[in-house]
Amino acid sequence: MEHFFENLLFGARHELKNRYLHIAYRENPRSVEDASPAYGNRQNDSVNDSVNDSVNDSVNDSVKSTAGQQAILNRIKDNPFITQSELAQQTGLSVSTVIRQMKKLQTAGLLRRVGADKNGYWQAEESRR
Repeated sequence: MEHFFENLLFGARHELKNRYLHIAYRENPRSVEDASPAYGNRQNDSVNDSVNDSVNDSVNDSVKSTAGQQAILNRIKDNPFITQSELAQQTGLSVSTVIRQMKKLQTAGLLRRVGADKNGYWQAEESRR
């Protein structure tokens, strides 16, 4: 705040950034307790972000997975030689989501690849439910 008022009142040219204007800001905090609560610990931020992303993805995937997986299985039953890109276009899912869902289907034993990657085909197994 001092820099702001010096700029305002005395014509100084201090660099003003939000982190400098925050009252509890410290340039080099000595410990986690010294870090500004408004900005948190930057090291923990990346850990929290990655944990939150993976939790959110798994929750979102589980909600959509049955519909998405069923759409993939139906398309594969219609055309066993279909590519993952074609599946993505036809189902409206992204390619990465199709790949992830197909891996889940393979793990569950509902889908398997027969033959080589280039010349093979997909085989949808009967439901185990």
